[in-house]
Amino acid sequence: MKKINEEGAKKLIQYGSKDVKHLAIKQIKDKKGVYRKQKDTYSDKIIDYPDSPTGKAYIGINKLPLMPNDNGIGFKGVVLQDDDRRFIQCCGCGKWAKKIVSSHIQTCLGISTFEYKERFELNRTQGLVSDETSLNCTQAALKNKKSGERMKKYNKEYREKHGHHPHYVKNGIKYRIQRFNETNNGNCPEQLKTRLYEFIRCNRELPNSHNRVSSIYKALYKRFGSLGKAFKHMGLPEFIRVGTNYHLIFEDGTNYKFNINKFGEREEMYKVLMSRCSVLKNSQT
Repeated sequence: MKKINEEGAKKLIQYGSKDVKHLAIKQIKDKKGVYRKQKDTYSDKIIDYPDSPTGKAYIGINKLPLMPNDNGIGFKGVVLQDDDRRFIQCCGCGKWAKKIVSSHIQTCLGISTFEYKERFELNRTQGLVSDETSLNCTQAALKNKKSGERMKKYNKEYREKHGHHPHYVKNGIKYRIQRFNETNNGNCPEQLKTRLYEFIRCNRELPNSHNRVSSIYKALYKRFGSLGKAFKHMGLPEFIRVGTNYHLIFEDGTNYKFNINKFGEREEMYKVLMSRCSVLKNSQT
């Protein structure tokens, strides 16, 4: 195990650490990861990948087979993570980090973040951050209202300055490969059902217009008119949203209420769905 961790440590990008090797090994060995404890729920989305610090990689809800990038590092349209979902790989140099910052991309490839996403066929709204880091940031923002307000202000100013970046460019220019990887270009009810089940199981939350894969939410809304109607059609409990509260109403009349601005209640909602909805468990097999 020590040899594997030492080899994995050499693959990590470290910023300003005096004892780089020791810190990197400690990060790999750390057993406190949120997703690491729940790895069995997304084991079907893990592939063998020798370049990962752990030897395996998580491909998210992307569909196999995947197309390798032209430089031989990673796959087109995929933000590749280690199987604990704590590090992501830079498609330019192959190094791993909790997030790929613009300064690293500039040093590595001499291009901007938007050019990086374009080169490696990623959606322009895709975050270059691991799922665990993203989850920790969300948890911190929910605890700190001022932080959430600052983020809203930043997002508003960013949209005013840069405009909205669509997942594709119209007038004949092709879709990003990431969109095809995630959706398999299918929006029929059965394909949407599979995508919805995978998203809930892998990300432990419900889709909305702002989280990891907003395309699922938009596709469900476009076909069914609301997420609640989509849930009912797909064998899940009736869903009603009132402000920041999610209501799940099962066939036996049981009504569960969860405040999505409270991280603990988000996790509790996921546990209720997994324990009471057999279709979500069966989607893994």
